[in-house]
Amino acid sequence: TYCRQPTEGATVHQHTAMPRGFWDFLEREDLRTAELGVFLKQCRGIPHYRIARSSERHLDAPDYHPVYDLHNDPGQLAPLQEEGLEARLAELMRTKLAAAGAPDCQYDRVGLARPAE
Repeated sequence: TYCRQPTEGATVHQHTAMPRGFWDFLEREDLRTAELGVFLKQCRGIPHYRIARSSERHLDAPDYHPVYDLHNDPGQLAPLQEEGLEARLAELMRTKLAAAGAPDCQYDRVGLARPAE
């Protein structure tokens, strides 16, 4: 598991075509401040809401981006300290974000530069 911590103060956007969250309808204030448009190319021209959210660190998160070997450490108690591993995983994350068509805010949130197109 590679746990990339968000950049402090970063904003991320929730994109949805329905005014619902996971558990209930979105709050009216969220809808008042939402933007309506086409923000993701994978939406193929279909308008949707974009709602700004503050990105939050994981619960009890360390000050670095931990990597765990789930096979040998299923409880994620001993982060790996292999030189270069985190850098390789960060580059892999950049590649996966690009392949998924991630918006710019996702790169900003995790402190990675968007790959050149």
